Amino acid sequence: RLVSDWSSDVCSSDLSDHTLWCWGNLGWLAAGGGSLIAPLAQPIKDHDGQTPLSGVIQASITYDNGCALIASSPNEVDCWGWSGYEQLGQGTTTAQQFPVRIPGLTSPTKVVVSHYQYGSSAYDTVCVLDSSQVLCLGANANGSTGSGPTNPVPSATAVLTSTNAVLMGITDLEEGSSGFGAIKNDRTLWFWGSPNGNNSFASSSGMGNVVALGWASDPRYGTTGGDFNGKTM
Repeated sequence: RLVSDWSSDVCSSDLSDHTLWCWGNLGWLAAGGGSLIAPLAQPIKDHDGQTPLSGVIQASITYDNGCALIASSPNEVDCWGWSGYEQLGQGTTTAQQFPVRIPGLTSPTKVVVSHYQYGSSAYDTVCVLDSSQVLCLGANANGSTGSGPTNPVPSATAVLTSTNAVLMGITDLEEGSSGFGAIKNDRTLWFWGSPNGNNSFASSSGMGNVVALGWASDPRYGTTGGDFNGKTM
């Protein structure tokens, strides 16, 4: 199952043992001492640097960071790579070659990572769908954490609406470039960050009956009426 095709790296999960394998231009995804340029698939290693990371349900990968949803009771989210904006939740900007656990999560069901490149500077934000709300941390470029103007956001923090209410009832989450989109249980579509005009809080797009969401920048979405980006398919 292909789980990432972001920038110049590709990763896939092995459904037989739920490990994660990556290849290509891996950057900081060379977890476990793997090659930076990997023409053949190599396993992402666990925190011990020896055994393959296992129990992977879903993953999101950028050139600088990787995050994986790990099956447990409750589920956990492990991330690795660059930490210049404290997007790994460890209270430090020290990069992590091996996965570390994101603290402050209750019952995560999906993790997505947004990567934004501006000149030579890179900004990565991690957002997690957790118990019907979204928690984000890391770079807050263009409002991509959805929790106000603080930058960076060093720990998992709830996405808020413009009235400072926690955005609740979320059923799906997707990343864009420096922003995110989410579907609520009433099938409305919500954005924060650059897809929302660089807004630091989440707001409704005004689109209803949304059942599927793809890339959140220049968003791709499908509705119950058979519409895709507002055009009938």
